[in-house]
Order: sequence, then structure tokens, then C-alpha cells
Amino acid sequence: MIASVCLFAVAACVRYHTYLITSDGVHLAYRYQEVPEARGSVVLLHGLGSDYSAWDFLKGFFNRHRWSTMAMDFRGHGDSIEWKGKDLDWKAFSHEGFRTMLRDIDAAVQHLNSKDNVWLVGASMGANLALEYAKDHPGIHGLVLMS
Repeated sequence: MIASVCLFAVAACVRYHTYLITSDGVHLAYRYQEVPEARGSVVLLHGLGSDYSAWDFLKGFFNRHRWSTMAMDFRGHGDSIEWKGKDLDWKAFSHEGFRTMLRDIDAAVQHLNSKDNVWLVGASMGANLALEYAKDHPGIHGLVLMS
């Protein structure tokens, strides 16, 4: 009995992820919820030091209103913390390191390439990056920028 409880406890701690791969090879953990007959797709971009779980409270709202959702961890955040065998930590990023996060958004948008009506929803750093990304990508249909 004790062995089965311990095995259950260990199994419950295992985390399974799906990853996007950026143009420079960073693996980004993400969650995508496709909704039948969706109005479009929303890419949810978290703030500095956060991760994709920051959007758990809002994903259901979008899904109920017929929007598919993609939430991903930016490089150096959450479960997207390794690149070419080295640790990635946003705390060590330079200005240019933060600009490479535009590739993270691009990987998410490319994953949704066949989808029409893609919107970016960003909070804090995610809002700044969403605005920067959208100015050079006219295929983005809209932005929601917070904070």
C-alpha cells in the first residue's frame, strides 16, 4: 500500500509539455486549446518573471466565447529555460536578449499559420513585445495590451 502511494505521489509530480521551436532553436513550453468553429486565435503573452500559467484564469473565458488560445512560456521563463545545453534565465538577459523574445512570438504565430484572425494579448513585458511584433507583422489582426 505504501509503495503504491509513493508511486502515485511521484507520478503526480511529472510534468508533460508540448514545445514550440523558435527560429534559433529554443524550445518553448506551451498549451494550445483549439475551439471548434472558433472566431480566431489568441496568443497570450505573459509578463516578466511569469509563465503561461498566468493566463489560466482567462483562457476559459476566451474558449467559452469561441476563441482558441495559445499560452507559451517566453525563453528564460517557466519551463522554457534551456537552450543548446545551457540554462536560460531572463534575469541574465541584456536588451538584445529581450529582443530575441520576438522570435518566441513568431514561433507561436507560425504554429497558428493556417488560422485566420490571430490576436496577441500581452501583459506588461508581453504587451511591449506584442506591440513591437505587430508593427512588423500585418497579419496580426488585433492587440490587447495590459499594464
